[in-house]
Amino acid sequence: MTKQKIVIKVQLCCDKQKAKAMEIASVSQGVTSIAITGDDKDQVEVTGEGMDPVKLTSSFRKKVSRNANLVRVEEVKPKDDQEPKKEQASVQGIYCYPYQYYPQPALYSYEPDYNPNPCSIM
Repeated sequence: MTKQKIVIKVQLCCDKQKAKAMEIASVSQGVTSIAITGDDKDQVEVTGEGMDPVKLTSSFRKKVSRNANLVRVEEVKPKDDQEPKKEQASVQGIYCYPYQYYPQPALYSYEPDYNPNPCSIM
């Protein structure tokens, strides 16, 4: 499946409706990111895989605003084509202790027997 970006124009008059719109979009299957965009902050931009734009728009119409319109659906191209991958060097086998932490030495105690009498009955 290809990653797609869906833009839906919704009349959002208050922060409560914005939160409701974000909640509805986040519950949808396949959503990876949600943003409120546009000049008037009246567009909900949803990015993900395998989403149904018509179903998402109809749920906005039912639960947030009757004036929800599907603006555009476009395919998102991966950024790997533009930038070459850089390999990260990894160092293995080195263990560093956190700041001012050193392993504590084992504590042993020895108590000498001050009673040299071998007879324990008395």
